[in-house]
Amino acid sequence: MELLVARGVTRLVGGSELFAGVDLRLAAGDRLGLVGPNGSGKSTLLRTLAGLEPPDAGRLLRAPGVRLGYLPQRDEARPAGALTVWQAARGALAHLDELERRLREEERRLAAGAASDEAYAHLRAEFERLGGFEAEAALRRELAAVGFGPQDDARPVAELSAGERRRLALARTLAAAPDVLVLDEPTNHLDLPARARLARRLARWRGAVVVVSHDRALLDEATNRTAFLEPSRLDPSAPARWALEGGHYAVARARRDGVLRASHKRERERQKEARRLEAMAAELATFGRKANARRRAALRQRQRLLAPHDAGASAGGAGAPDGPRLAGPGTAKRRARGAATLLEAEHLTAPAVLEDVTLRLAGGDRVALLGPNGSGKSTLLRLLAGELASTDARAEVRYAPALRLRHVDQSSRGLADGAPLLEQAEARVGRVAAGRLLAGAGVPPRAWASPPEALSGGERARAGLALALAEDADLWLIDEPTNDLDLAAVEALEEQLAAKLDASGAALVLATHDRRLAERLATEVWAVEGGALRRYRDVARYLAGEPLGAPPAPLPPAPAAAPAAPSALPEPAAGLEALEEERLELLRLRDEALDLTERERARLAARLTAVEEALMEAYAARLPVAAPRYRLLERGAPLFADELPAPEGAQARLAVVAPALVPTVQAVQAVPATGATGTAGAWGTAGVGADPAALAAAGALAALAEGAPPARALAGCAAGWVEVRLLREAGERPEERLDGTAPEGEAARSRRSPSAVAHLRLVERDDACLLPAARAALVNGAARLAFTRLGAQAVQLYHPGPLPGALLEAAGAGWWALGLGGFLRAEGWRR
Repeated sequence: MELLVARGVTRLVGGSELFAGVDLRLAAGDRLGLVGPNGSGKSTLLRTLAGLEPPDAGRLLRAPGVRLGYLPQRDEARPAGALTVWQAARGALAHLDELERRLREEERRLAAGAASDEAYAHLRAEFERLGGFEAEAALRRELAAVGFGPQDDARPVAELSAGERRRLALARTLAAAPDVLVLDEPTNHLDLPARARLARRLARWRGAVVVVSHDRALLDEATNRTAFLEPSRLDPSAPARWALEGGHYAVARARRDGVLRASHKRERERQKEARRLEAMAAELATFGRKANARRRAALRQRQRLLAPHDAGASAGGAGAPDGPRLAGPGTAKRRARGAATLLEAEHLTAPAVLEDVTLRLAGGDRVALLGPNGSGKSTLLRLLAGELASTDARAEVRYAPALRLRHVDQSSRGLADGAPLLEQAEARVGRVAAGRLLAGAGVPPRAWASPPEALSGGERARAGLALALAEDADLWLIDEPTNDLDLAAVEALEEQLAAKLDASGAALVLATHDRRLAERLATEVWAVEGGALRRYRDVARYLAGEPLGAPPAPLPPAPAAAPAAPSALPEPAAGLEALEEERLELLRLRDEALDLTERERARLAARLTAVEEALMEAYAARLPVAAPRYRLLERGAPLFADELPAPEGAQARLAVVAPALVPTVQAVQAVPATGATGTAGAWGTAGVGADPAALAAAGALAALAEGAPPARALAGCAAGWVEVRLLREAGERPEERLDGTAPEGEAARSRRSPSAVAHLRLVERDDACLLPAARAALVNGAARLAFTRLGAQAVQLYHPGPLPGALLEAAGAGWWALGLGGFLRAEGWRR
């Protein structure tokens, strides 16, 4: 079912088309990642899809009853009044509150006989579909995932920081569970674990998702389609081009780059042919009338060739697709420091964030500094750069002689407010290189004369990084370099900074929340946790909570015959949650990795099988022992029963046992009494827990179901047991499904013969004596289950001796019998 459809949607800004002709169809299960440079219209398109702004041309259609949730990129204004965190979060469930109010009203009308069962059933089904019964629990989970616990319920929203308000808005949007989820930069103010959790959440979203993000890890894990908004490089006034590709971002980006490269190649061939025609026209200009006609034809053909033809000309011009130049290669040669110590720090302390931190950095070290917002990453970088003094008097920071250290902070990017941007660039790199550097970073010439505070966030970030990274250093301390950068700039920064580090051999400490950037540039992870600095081998180990020095968690066993996993597969994970994450990643690779070879696909399938088997074993180890299906209380004695495989000629088969263990008082009292002589109820799906009687019965019934001899299976039970078989009438054939199997469950029981007879078989052990009270309890319990659970119309038992206290009546020749009417009268349900 299509939830949202856009047909030819166009938006105008200042009289010019921002984008035009956007066609999009969203159905349940579609997860679209929208990417493009800053200013291409991504946020405008999201507001249009969300219905907040009308399109200037085209149509936007939403299916009736479809709910849409929208998270804007910019924080909402600080609310006035005394609205608390819980009140603001609880507002996300307003639609469920209204539905519950209508449901309660319908219940009152139904009780008064003024409403129909059908209307009530429809409302209740809709309430359940929207998760109404567990909505508040789901809201609590969403709040906890972004750092809000019950202790924050009473905090006024007006006192929250911008980041906290942003995370609260994200939790509200997700908890509302809309059919179409529209998110604009949802990872803002989220740390790495929260981003990973959000990616998993979106990957399992039941409805449709449209997300704008510069987090490539989230786009790769959470999306299955990618849309590109590509502004024209040849004509800045032309609308951005809309291109839709299948697959997550990495796959779609590779496919789109291939299309652009092919288009650029055709463009170069057209340019070459145009130059040939121009030369031919110049040559023909020296000849007569016929030659002039051919010259004019050649010139017309040249004009057609020079006109833009496709995506290559509109999106990238004649060159290959490229990003801004943010990290130049530098001028200095690689310094031969090797693994010599560059920096040593001891007893670094900052109130409330860092406590007695000691570390060492050597040449060539590349460290990703991770941790939640406010954990102290920026403070640690400032301490290492010597810009902040430690509060511990023992603190000391020692630098290598002649060390060139560069600190690029996340706020100023090394730019000074008040001074024109071009003047600062000329002072850093010289007059000749300044303009070239700013232009290469994607800063338009109109902004060069402006001070940094007058620039947009993206322009300021690109200019600051380009100027800072144009210099050379032995040690780089870089704080959140991807803030305010679009995807193209992030990818360009990653490639260029990696090349700069490889060429210079410099060390790096990079504070970031970008998983892909950390994985590409860093060889080790440091995390600020509770004031201490913990070390991890890589980002995957950090997310799994496995610091260096901790005992490794056991890996799931892989089949001996399975080939090794390809390099494209994730490393084996440990722990239940890690196994679930690995399974999702393997499923994503199986469905979306189009470039895998057959051999790699075989390895992927083998690894997926191994992970799923390990998951089943892990879940089985966590679950309690399965309890028997039925529990009864007959004359104070607890009995347990469960279904067994039915032999030929029987519709159903039960076994009733009485554990020899004496049950606790709590176990007996937990069974509600519904009749004067006994009770019968479903045990449900709960485990046996600490009840020794249930544990003994579960083991005995499981052994009987597997065909074990009764003497061995009932070693821990009483001196006898009762088998119940529901027999078919002579000539009656069992119902079959289309696949030839017999039906099971309540639906099948409801179709049994109205004259079905349950035959009881009382088995007593030879090495024990079954007391009369226990014998009567077993027979009565078996009869009760035959009538109430199997739908029997009569019960019969052959027992040559007396049965004092049994519900069954003697029928002669050792037979005992009881009809349904007699059972109902004995229970007091019929006169």
